[in-house]
Amino acid sequence: AYDTKLGYLTSRITEVGTGLKIFVILYLPGIVRTGYIDQLTQAVHQVGYALKEYGIGGVGHGGGFFELSNSITIGKTELELVEGVKELIDRIDKKENDALGTLLGADDKLLEDELYRAYGLLQYARIVTYEEAIRLLSKVRLGITLEYFKGISLEELDRLLFQVKQKNQKLGQATLSQKEDVARAEYIRAHLYGHQ
Repeated sequence: AYDTKLGYLTSRITEVGTGLKIFVILYLPGIVRTGYIDQLTQAVHQVGYALKEYGIGGVGHGGGFFELSNSITIGKTELELVEGVKELIDRIDKKENDALGTLLGADDKLLEDELYRAYGLLQYARIVTYEEAIRLLSKVRLGITLEYFKGISLEELDRLLFQVKQKNQKLGQATLSQKEDVARAEYIRAHLYGHQ
């Protein structure tokens, strides 16, 4: 239903108006590791947006990925909604860069070891579950962001992450056998081979 004054009418009052729902996937490992994610989630909610863990690996396996979306469409034009999301992303990006700077400045050997272990496991493992793959690939992505790993680009790693996710979705929700875990490990090794 549509009203010339209010816009699209829905069963949820917050979605009356343009009906435009914007979803953006953000990678925020710095904010997660510095313990700021709960505060950020609350702050985002207070200004009419939602920030929740992106289910790339299921609940608790997001690996630092979050979905940002607008909670309210009423009283705003599509342009205002888009501009509001862009402005919020810029502010979150600045917080993430500050958090990454904190991680780099700490010269944390435990973090460095954790990232290299993840990279090593993926390069040599023969069996990798889906959840483990997402968790380890997310750590490798952080290692690339922090410039530990220079032989592979963020674009290549993102492609690998989402290919692993797509392959898992094609298999469905049934319990995956060891055969799929072996194939997944082989697939990841083939894509990481030769990168240092």
